[in-house]
Amino acid sequence: MNLIERLSLRIEKIKFLRWATKQTKIPPDPEALRIWKDAILFSKDIDQENLLDDLPYIADKDRDEYWWKLPNYYPFFYGLGKSLMPKSYLEIGTRYGYSLVSIYLGARNTLSQITSIDLQQYKDKSQTYAKGNLLAKEYKGQYEFLAASSCDHKIREKLTGRLYDLVFVDGEHSYKGAMEDIIFYWNNVAPGKFMIIDDVLWQIFSLGKKVLRAIKDCLPKLDKIEFTEFIGAGVRIKRKPEHGVTLEDFNDSRTNLIAFYRGLFLIKKQSNK
Repeated sequence: MNLIERLSLRIEKIKFLRWATKQTKIPPDPEALRIWKDAILFSKDIDQENLLDDLPYIADKDRDEYWWKLPNYYPFFYGLGKSLMPKSYLEIGTRYGYSLVSIYLGARNTLSQITSIDLQQYKDKSQTYAKGNLLAKEYKGQYEFLAASSCDHKIREKLTGRLYDLVFVDGEHSYKGAMEDIIFYWNNVAPGKFMIIDDVLWQIFSLGKKVLRAIKDCLPKLDKIEFTEFIGAGVRIKRKPEHGVTLEDFNDSRTNLIAFYRGLFLIKKQSNK
């Protein structure tokens, strides 16, 4: 890493720390606070340490990952599903369907339409495994797994005009890729419904991992925003060899949401009322 890259990285870290600190001091929107706290409460109603352990397709290396062992990571997705109760769900980034299954389990009584887009980078089996994991949990609704880039013009044409109650962005983590996903798929968020962006903290200090900066820069470009909330904000730094400099133990005094490893960003679209 040359001097310019090191300086750029340091500036990026300082900007984030200032912004994250500010976020934790801004009173959350009352509805956002309700969503967060409900999700936390709901997540405690289930077996947090073994929520997904009975899935038929789990990569061996995933079981050893730090985020898999965190007891509130996927249970919090379950809680979000139960709190938001979406009828329809669009996901950018499938992998093996862990997040998808968690959200479905929370929204089991309402979710009946799922669309998931993925590049199929995991030996071209990721969506096959995700489908197997979803059906193993007795999902009975409509679903489609689209094997392509979320930037593919054919995919975008196919989804143009569709509206979803929840759009979950967890695709390419470059600045450009994240920004394009957020801006384009914001059009798929139904009025009064939600977009969640994943991994806003994970690897943000590594070169090329610019999800957070993409969010900050694209928010002014989105119309009809009712509120935006940073879930799991915090400023405690810890070095992890596998991820460089990252953040851990995200303490948000407003919600008591702790140790949310990768961080989420929640955006609500205004209703048509």
